Amino acid sequence: MKTLAAPEASRRPAPKKSSRPPTIPQPDIFTSANFTLPRVGCVRYLNAKPLCHTLGDDVVYGHPTEIAQQLRDHKLDVANVPIMECLEHPSYQIVDGYGVTSRGPVYSVILVHRCTFAQIKTIALDSASKTSAALIRVLMRKMLKHPVEFLPTEAPADAHLWIGDQAMAYRKQHPDEQVLDLGAAWYQLTKLPFVFAVWAMHPKVGNRSIAQALREAAVRGMAARAEIAATPEEYHYLTKNVRFEIGPEEKRGIVCFAQHLLECGLIPALPKLHWI
Repeated sequence: MKTLAAPEASRRPAPKKSSRPPTIPQPDIFTSANFTLPRVGCVRYLNAKPLCHTLGDDVVYGHPTEIAQQLRDHKLDVANVPIMECLEHPSYQIVDGYGVTSRGPVYSVILVHRCTFAQIKTIALDSASKTSAALIRVLMRKMLKHPVEFLPTEAPADAHLWIGDQAMAYRKQHPDEQVLDLGAAWYQLTKLPFVFAVWAMHPKVGNRSIAQALREAAVRGMAARAEIAATPEEYHYLTKNVRFEIGPEEKRGIVCFAQHLLECGLIPALPKLHWI
């Protein structure tokens, strides 16, 4: 621990006021004095930027499935991963308080279909995220009366699942396409928020200081959304579509999702999650 220096004598003249605004230093949230410097991973999408905006230059970025695999292999100590990763591998310590969520339309997780919705029989999945692929399976089971075949990303299909920045770009380039917003569909079905991603720590790492540091970084990142957004559309997305707080309602949404996954045979049992 650092020791505060004793104040100097009161006779010391007061410093002259500067006309320049004070510089507020960015804190080094991972100080080696408190714990070992963790290896941090985060998805490369816009929706995660507020969570990692102030974490420094050593963060490893990748697609959701890539980052999840690196955490599973302990090539990373802590990572922003799809919630499906934690439901399939419940040994992780999950950082309480902040993640990537929605309460209604999320805009960046969509099913694009050229036939009518009722005619959908085949769906090509985006392989970048297990969570969105599992969510569309749940929604189709609830919303359609016939079975749907799920195909690889590039396969010809009646509908295609798009996620993240690719989904946002697709919507901009094809404004007239028929789109099902998965966040909106989930909320209509359950009246609960949906949690897309969380900060998860490898079981060998679980450290409360790291968890608190990530929460503080999320608060700072949320305050910097105007700086993070490159366009008014991105700012609207970061403030109106995607959300970042995880509270009791979001946790109920996770439990509800897990129950639906169990009904669909996508997980073997209801997992017990460990929040830190």
